[in-house]
Amino acid sequence: AGVPNIVHIHSGQFDTWLGSKNSQRTQRILRDMNAFNIKFVVLSPDWKNRLTSFLGEIHSIHNPIDPKFKNSNRTRQTNMLLLLGRNDPVKGHGLAQETVAKLRKEFPNLELTMTGVSSSDKEWVKALGWVSEEHKLELLSESTALLVPSQFEGQPMVVIEALACGLPVIVSRHLSSLPNDVIRAGPSVSNWCEVIRDFLNNPVTIDFQSNEYEISVISKQWGECYEDFCSD
Repeated sequence: AGVPNIVHIHSGQFDTWLGSKNSQRTQRILRDMNAFNIKFVVLSPDWKNRLTSFLGEIHSIHNPIDPKFKNSNRTRQTNMLLLLGRNDPVKGHGLAQETVAKLRKEFPNLELTMTGVSSSDKEWVKALGWVSEEHKLELLSESTALLVPSQFEGQPMVVIEALACGLPVIVSRHLSSLPNDVIRAGPSVSNWCEVIRDFLNNPVTIDFQSNEYEISVISKQWGECYEDFCSD
């Protein structure tokens, strides 16, 4: 219909999917971008840097964080590792379970709470399936650490939410677009064991500033994006 439009790229594998600057996919997207007056928005400056060579000028705007995600100063469990994610192999449920199983030889009270899966034959795994936003907030406020052993992510908001709640976060080393406050591990189970062991023996305190993810800041950035679009 000739209406200008914005495409918001969330994929954690978009550069891999494009392949190269001269691939058929990239060339087709560039043709559509010019033909249909498209502008692209990505989730972080890192994704902007990675995709600019493919797509040209790109806006970078974070997803906003709900203000309810904040440090409640609740007393945290000392043996409750948490994984929040859908039941998909890329989310790393298997790696997390294998890691905790090995660590329990040193930390016998260690438990793993997971969403995405609703049952487990291990007594030390709490399989919660789907949880409400209110329950998620409780988990982020009470757990020992959040595990994010994903194979890829665009910008996992659960990491930002966890840090805003004062919860330490341990992520796969290859994930990008994350604050410096995270602890990185991987890719092997032994490396995850090493990192979590060190964390359990030397707990850290999180004092994360989530200002750049506030709704008012993000709304302003979107307004500037549309103003820039309309002025072209």
